[in-house]
Amino acid sequence: MICVAFVSTVVFLSVITRLIGRHIGTQSNIRVVTWNAWYSFAILTAQGGNFPSNRLPLRVLAGSWCLIAVVLVYAYNGTLISYVSLPTHQPIVNTFEDLAASKTLRVTTQRGSLSAEIILNSKSGALKTLGDSLRRHPEDLLLTLPGHFDSILHSGCCAYVEVRRLGELLVHKSMLEHQGQCKLTIGKDLDYTQVWSFGVAKNFPHLSNINMGIQLMRQSGLITRIGKTYLKPIDKCLAREAGHNKPNKISQLTLSDLADVFTMIFGLGCLLSALAFLLEMLMSSIGFRVANGAEPGIIII
Repeated sequence: MICVAFVSTVVFLSVITRLIGRHIGTQSNIRVVTWNAWYSFAILTAQGGNFPSNRLPLRVLAGSWCLIAVVLVYAYNGTLISYVSLPTHQPIVNTFEDLAASKTLRVTTQRGSLSAEIILNSKSGALKTLGDSLRRHPEDLLLTLPGHFDSILHSGCCAYVEVRRLGELLVHKSMLEHQGQCKLTIGKDLDYTQVWSFGVAKNFPHLSNINMGIQLMRQSGLITRIGKTYLKPIDKCLAREAGHNKPNKISQLTLSDLADVFTMIFGLGCLLSALAFLLEMLMSSIGFRVANGAEPGIIII
């Protein structure tokens, strides 16, 4: 669209200049087209240009092109600044298929956990691919949560698979260590049963009471309430769409995207141009009367 508008402006300027321009009667058509193309390009790049003709059709066409160029230049500058200044985030890994297909992330989990058993015992599909990754990188099977665990996650090399509550605790801890900044985030919940467990001594006499207590706490929502009461909200770290796993496609900027701004600027420019033309006609008429010795009259518009 920009190329069409540019070529159309150059063609119309050249035709009108050739038809009504008196000072270029001896110049070639190539020189006229080149001069108008250079003027249009200078306006488009906000460098300005000299347009000596004062004929009304040429001034209207040149003014229209100036208004179009203003909209295009400022829209391009705004888009470029936004693209450079705004951070770009990689899409969140939401499923095992996404993690298996990722070329930048590896899976990591705690040795002996439910997620580790599911991944290592899988015989097909994405889970088998993740299991092969764990077998190739046994260091990704963590025995405990070591001190360098945070550095592993913050390095961006791995995605940790664990129950959601533990994930929220990790995000909360990261926010506390980085003055509230979102360094970690959580993907969508995976569809397998979460298991809560506590390590106790063998033949512990109160094991049944603990199991019953955990079940009652989950059913009553007490565990969720404790987390919401005593943990800092991590909602802002989950602001990106968890269900959207495809990179955002940047659509091409067209004149239709700038229709409202263009209409406003073009309408305002036409109004100011019309007022300027009327003022010039008024001053020219008054000057003509004064030059001929007549008293200035009143022109009613």
